[in-house]
Amino acid sequence: MEMIINQSVYELTYIDELIESSHEISNAGKEHLNAFRLDVYEDYKRIRYVTTRNSCKKVGIDRLAEKLHPFLLKKHLGIEVDEALLILKYTKIFFYQIVK
Repeated sequence: MEMIINQSVYELTYIDELIESSHEISNAGKEHLNAFRLDVYEDYKRIRYVTTRNSCKKVGIDRLAEKLHPFLLKKHLGIEVDEALLILKYTKIFFYQIVK
């Protein structure tokens, strides 16, 4: 399944493979995964801002997932709730200690 995050196209099955085999990744794979991480975090920040309208307020990922509003996501970010949930899933994988 392909997903566009921050104007970049990512194959999610390939990303999942890279995550599972993190100790045996080539340099190109590491660079691809790092670019994906950065793009996920940028989209997470956008989702958090659209959902809470206060980027300084600390909001957990699970609480943010509960507060997602389909109309606001579509209007301001052009994404569906399913896509936002995928971004939150990967945010949880990569940045859970930072944004919990």
